[in-house]
Amino acid sequence: MRYLKILCVVLLMSFLVACHQISSGTVVDKYIDEPHTTFIPVMTGKSSVLVPTRTKRRYILVVSGQVGNKHVEETFEVTAEEYKYYEIGNTFIRDAVLENDEGERE
Repeated sequence: MRYLKILCVVLLMSFLVACHQISSGTVVDKYIDEPHTTFIPVMTGKSSVLVPTRTKRRYILVVSGQVGNKHVEETFEVTAEEYKYYEIGNTFIRDAVLENDEGERE
């Protein structure tokens, strides 16, 4: 049982590390994932009921970069301010601090 727990932790850690292969690159596309309603089944005794759930608006940047000798495109969810700042063709750096027009950090 102890080895199973260790194996699970190692697999989880490797999965989390491998989520994003690139941390910087060129913005090739950007779009807004508008809010929509999804239905989640919930069991109540012997029957199930569909409960509506509303999603939030998500701002998505598609970034193209190099990993070794491979060309990779990945999507990053960003804030509304970052979405307005980045244009197609700009260089995207994950966790970069944006500055406003006066040169102050946001």
